[in-house]
Amino acid sequence: RYFPSRSPRQYIKLSYKKDLEQLGAGSNQYLGLDNFLSSALRITPGNELNGLEEYLAIYQRVWNDNFTSSVKLTHRTIWPLGDLIFVKNNGAEEVMELTNIKAAEYTVNIRLGKNERFFEAPYNRTSLGSNFPIFNLQFSQGLKGVFGSAYNYQKLIVNGYQKVRLGLYGTFNYNISAGKIFGNLPYPLLQLHNGNETYFYNRATFNLMNYYEFVSDQWSSLFVEHHFQGLLFNKIPLIKHLKLREVVSFNFLVGSLDSSHLSEMNLLNDLYELNDPYSEFSLGIDNIFSAFRIDAIWRLAHKNNPNTIPFGLRASAHIGF
Repeated sequence: RYFPSRSPRQYIKLSYKKDLEQLGAGSNQYLGLDNFLSSALRITPGNELNGLEEYLAIYQRVWNDNFTSSVKLTHRTIWPLGDLIFVKNNGAEEVMELTNIKAAEYTVNIRLGKNERFFEAPYNRTSLGSNFPIFNLQFSQGLKGVFGSAYNYQKLIVNGYQKVRLGLYGTFNYNISAGKIFGNLPYPLLQLHNGNETYFYNRATFNLMNYYEFVSDQWSSLFVEHHFQGLLFNKIPLIKHLKLREVVSFNFLVGSLDSSHLSEMNLLNDLYELNDPYSEFSLGIDNIFSAFRIDAIWRLAHKNNPNTIPFGLRASAHIGF
C-alpha cells in the first residue's frame, strides 16, 4: 500500500494471491479457512474447495468522516478442487467440463456514515461505529475480453447497518442488504449465500445453511441481533454474579434466480434457488467467563433439503467492553 497523502487520507493498494477458497463460506470474524481449528471443527469434510488466483488494485479516498469512496480493479481465475466439478451443457445434451473460469471487473464503492468515529493507525483505519445508519453502495462492471475474462455483467449491492443503544434494554443491531446481477454468469460468480459448516457461530453468515446450498441473482437479506445486557439474568439470584448476557437473533433471506444462467454452468445437485424465503432464529448466552458465547439455533425453512439439520449449537469467542 502506498499513501499519497494522510490528510485527506488516500491510499493505493496492489495485491496478488493464489490460495484455496470455500465458495459460499463468507468471511469468518474468528477463523480463516486455513486455520487449524476451523478445519478440525468442521461439521463436514472440506472436499469441495476451489483454487483462486486474484490480481487486485484499489484506490481509496476518505473525503471526511461521513464519506469514503473507492475504485477497485480485480481479475480472478477460479478452478475446482476435490469433489467439485465445473460443467456446462454444450448443446445436444452433451456435457463439457470446465477447467477454470476467468472474470475481470471494476467496482465503485461509496460509504456513507453520519458522525462515524474511527481509530486511525498508520496503515489501518477501524470504524468505532455511529449513532446513525452506515450505508455502503457498490456497483461492479464485468470486463469481458480483459486477460481472458469471458463475462460482461453488472452487479449492484446496497447494504446498511446500525447499532442502536436502548439504555437499560440493551443494544439492537441490524444489517440489511439487497443486490441485483444483470447478465448471464456461472454460479461461482453469482450470489452464493453464505453458509457455515463449522461449530463456530458467525454473525455474518446463516449458521445452519450449508455451503453451496442457495444461489441468487437478486436477493435481500436481514440480520437482526438484540443484546439484553443482563436484563433477565441480573434478576436471578446466584446467576447474576456470573455476569451472563442474553442474546436473541433472527436472520432472513429472500432471493430468485433466472434460468438463463444455466447456459453458463450447470448447478450442483444440491444447489438451489430460493423459491421460498430462508430464515433462522437463535437464543444465546454471552459473556461466559467474560469471553465466550453459546448460541442455540433453529432453522425455520427448507428443512427437507439434503444434509440439513433443524437445530444446532454454535460457539464463539470475543472480548466485549
